[in-house]
Amino acid sequence: MTASPSPSHPPPRSSLIRVGVTTFQRPVLLARALACLRNQTHRDWIATVYNDDPLDPSPARLVAELGDSRIHCITATSRLGPVRAFNAAYTEGDEPYFALLEDDNTWDPDFLTRLHATLAAHPSAAAIGCQQRVMEEADDGSWRETGALVQAASVPTLSPSVHTLEWGGHALATGATLSNGALLIRRALAPSLLTPEDLPFAGVEAVRQRLLPHPLLYLPETLASFARTRTTARAGDGHRWGALQTLLLATFVRHACMSPSALNGLWDQWRRQTPAPTHLALHAGLSCPGCRHLLAHARITDWLRFVRTVLGRPAGAWACLRARRRHADWWSLLDRATALRFAEAAHG
Repeated sequence: MTASPSPSHPPPRSSLIRVGVTTFQRPVLLARALACLRNQTHRDWIATVYNDDPLDPSPARLVAELGDSRIHCITATSRLGPVRAFNAAYTEGDEPYFALLEDDNTWDPDFLTRLHATLAAHPSAAAIGCQQRVMEEADDGSWRETGALVQAASVPTLSPSVHTLEWGGHALATGATLSNGALLIRRALAPSLLTPEDLPFAGVEAVRQRLLPHPLLYLPETLASFARTRTTARAGDGHRWGALQTLLLATFVRHACMSPSALNGLWDQWRRQTPAPTHLALHAGLSCPGCRHLLAHARITDWLRFVRTVLGRPAGAWACLRARRRHADWWSLLDRATALRFAEAAHG
């Protein structure tokens, strides 16, 4: 990416919190996101807008029009895609704290104030997240509140208003419990958050949570909004998403050292999900080292569903079975990170 601040708006000074704002061809939403950022009650932040469209001058123009010395814009010289743009955002600057704001999401005015105060009070925690309300974009571009929340997993209470997210919950086998857009990270405890550039975007949160030292903190206050837009960068990831889920599940099970009864419980949880990821467990058991014991806990109905999946979507099934060999860098990263997370959990 190349920086494109105007001469009157040089890159901002160092501050307490750096905010990365990612955007692609959504000037109206970007203006809304920057408005919520400038409305934060915590004022000691700087922000970089990462414009991933080399031909779109509107983000740089908007930043110049705002005239806020805390914000500057970087425009890509060639299209990066969302995963590489996220990596650029996570690696710029050396401020003590970092937060990511996607152009379609927003923060309440106290978002940075509450998350920073809580994280600062717990110096051993690498990151903190909060609850989000779900907003839905209508055909006319307006927004409505759905009444739904992005729920974190059930966790023990650390204090009346803060929860601790220990590593090892079943939801982490194939996903994440914290969202990119509602997270404040302490850089000193999370030195490397780069993800492979060819990851499917849908899996970035799950992979990045594997890279964060645990336990993490969760503030059960609704301080941010998650947007369901009419278009999304998460679409079109196809077979690579199934391959990544297979590797997420395999590395989790490989290092979890679960008892037979615990594995039965995990299988029961998978069977209750919609869609049920039981076929991923069988792919992992058939193709990944340290996961063969998964097969002993499968029922005939799991195998029948697996066969239907293979026959109905053979290319996707083949991608899952070949995932460890075809995406050796994904496997290596996840295997190392998952081993570290379970080692942390074992030592308390």
